Amino acid sequence: MPKFGACTGGCHQTCIGRCCPLRGTPPHQLHSAPSVALTGALNRKQVKTPCRQRLVALGSKVTDASKYPSRSQGALKEEQFDKYFEPFTVGRIWVAPPRSVCKEPLPDAESVIPVHVAQGEAWGTGEHETTKLCVEYLSESVQGGELVLDYGCGTGILAICAVKLGAKKAVGVDIVPEAVATAAHNRDQNGISEEELVAVCVPGEEHIISEQFRSDSRVRGYDICMSNILLPEQKGLVIEIADLVRPGGTLCLSGIIEEDVTEATGMYSLYFDFEEPRFLGPWARLVGTRNDFRTEDDPGLLAELSESAL
Repeated sequence: MPKFGACTGGCHQTCIGRCCPLRGTPPHQLHSAPSVALTGALNRKQVKTPCRQRLVALGSKVTDASKYPSRSQGALKEEQFDKYFEPFTVGRIWVAPPRSVCKEPLPDAESVIPVHVAQGEAWGTGEHETTKLCVEYLSESVQGGELVLDYGCGTGILAICAVKLGAKKAVGVDIVPEAVATAAHNRDQNGISEEELVAVCVPGEEHIISEQFRSDSRVRGYDICMSNILLPEQKGLVIEIADLVRPGGTLCLSGIIEEDVTEATGMYSLYFDFEEPRFLGPWARLVGTRNDFRTEDDPGLLAELSESAL
């Protein structure tokens, strides 16, 4: 697989070196740059380098951003750790700004769980339709004791919600170091321990993602995977996510606009059986249950492997 290290293209961070599609983009501008997948690929030893490079490249194409409704929350600055927004309730979760600026008291309801979110230098306070769809799903689905993966965690709001709803552990993953730092800050502000919520930056820390369950032979993978990112970024993640979710576990996709629903479900359909989509504004939420099909049996992947061996 590609070697990770300091980018030779000038993006000033650890990335996929010469393959980096964000050459010349400093870290603080990564969220305003064109949408790309810089996931690297998780370390699957059975996949040889040429095949893996092509799979990574599939998700690395620069997106025509004009196709997608804006998810921008403006320039991200340090003072946004104390940014105020109107609290709101989604399912069992009451989302509010940091306690330092929160003006409203906790709603008088025993079933409401407070989650305080500072935006900091990351995306996602829960105000956007895609995040609300994901919080709603977690509120309906987490029963207690689950292992949850939040791929593209931003502020960490989904991982935090999962833990406060009763998940045993959540892992938040992002490609932007500032987002991972913000997620860790929000974790601490919500009284969650590092053992309960692990914030991971990729490329570079992929091994931590699988270590959460591969150290225990009784655990076959994540019970729930949340992936609230745009469709083009999903393309480089299909095999990785399929590898990480246990049979019977669920994948919740958002960041998908209505016209992309068919393509998104098609991408994952070999591994996940999807329910009817749920819409909020122009955005869709797709929930699929992991079947027993193994990624190493994927005919497309096997064809790539055979070609790379020639």
